[in-house]
Amino acid sequence: MVEIVDINKGLVKVQAGAVWGDVAEFLNRFHLVISSGDFGDTGVGGLSTSGGIGLLVRSFGLTIDHILAAKVITADGEIRSVDKDNEPDLFWAIRGGSSQIGLVTELLFQADKIEPENQYQCPITVQNIDFIIDDLESFVHKWGKWIDEAPLKITSNLMFTSFDNNQILVKMNNFWVGMPNQIANDAFKKASKLAIVKKYDQKVVDYGKAC
Repeated sequence: MVEIVDINKGLVKVQAGAVWGDVAEFLNRFHLVISSGDFGDTGVGGLSTSGGIGLLVRSFGLTIDHILAAKVITADGEIRSVDKDNEPDLFWAIRGGSSQIGLVTELLFQADKIEPENQYQCPITVQNIDFIIDDLESFVHKWGKWIDEAPLKITSNLMFTSFDNNQILVKMNNFWVGMPNQIANDAFKKASKLAIVKKYDQKVVDYGKAC
């Protein structure tokens, strides 16, 4: 279950058994986003209590940065409502402590807002590049320098596949918050020059379709 508690404040209540794809689809219509996982079938509870590095992390931070309160069942069978004022030590512990502290059943998040543009409710520009490389160390250093210098509105992730011929396929996914502008396009262009490009795609999607 996903529930808007206060649309003006961006307060969103989510049950821990939900998956992020459903959360994103729901929030999209309200122009709200929660920095979360890269894949839609990732569970809310596990990711949120473990940290939460997602496709908007450089823009909006970790998922745990947006947790304002939670319901937790502890080992004594008690259902506890925790936040910064109520059982603050337990509230601190569940944000990164995963399932070691208790069973989190519900979370209250502070969502961020993305302004609608054109036909998009929450526009995210996605750049997908496949590279073929033979020097992983050199590529990672180049990528690290590029993302360190890139605007914080861009988040980037990499996936590697190694082949028998010592070549490596690198799948790079870059996410820009909003419609592309000159700054975004300049950063995307630099990303495309990091190695030999095998496949390239760039498109704008709604946040609800991005993960």
